[in-house]
Amino acid sequence: MQILRLAMVFGLAGPVYADGSLGITGASASLGYAQDELGVWQVEAAAAVVDVAVTAAHGVQLGLRYADTVSGAAGAVEGHVYLSPNDSQKYGLFVTLSDLDGRALRWGTFGGEGIVSLGLDTVAEVRAGIGYADDGLDFIFAGAGLARAVSDNLLLEAALDLADFDEPGLRALSYEASVRANYHPDGAAFGGYISLTQSGFSGPDEMDGETRIGVGISLEIGSVGGADVGSRIFRGNDPVAPLLRRGIW
Repeated sequence: MQILRLAMVFGLAGPVYADGSLGITGASASLGYAQDELGVWQVEAAAAVVDVAVTAAHGVQLGLRYADTVSGAAGAVEGHVYLSPNDSQKYGLFVTLSDLDGRALRWGTFGGEGIVSLGLDTVAEVRAGIGYADDGLDFIFAGAGLARAVSDNLLLEAALDLADFDEPGLRALSYEASVRANYHPDGAAFGGYISLTQSGFSGPDEMDGETRIGVGISLEIGSVGGADVGSRIFRGNDPVAPLLRRGIW
């Protein structure tokens, strides 16, 4: 089952990109492993994303994501619609639908997001939204990030994501701070990355923070990636992932 899902994720980028008549500007795929909060190495992020230019200023970003957790395998589909009024701004709306393998559990998120140029090969990203699960769990979340192209080969990223849960059995603010270094050799579509993440919960149901190390590979085809607003892919982040990784939901 896991192999089939991973094949579906990575199969999205190639065939779809080939149809240039659809206005597809680029596609990316990645596969990363990381320690969860219990110290177990898992598939933290298998993802495939396609970016489609609808008009000169409007676009659509579609993606599939997959991750292993101690609670089960989590899969998600996501869609973004955005407006890019100029070369230094891009903003829009997103929606995601996720489910957990082996359990009748589904959840979704909806929100807004934006990317702006800070000059000097640097962009800033923000996102915020709400989420709801079919077992009654609801939450709000927000995140911010920075990306800087240090060179043509090296991209550095930093992000902070927060999610607030106010349920009878869980009253806490989830936090996840991460840094990531991405390297692509000259002229190569493939690259690699390494990440360091600190995550935990604060509030009445506080839980100790844990540090996680991740490594992965990536593939970028066409005009995607980097620290340019026009080619930058909107970040995908599941606000309930910290709950799943700790096995508390």
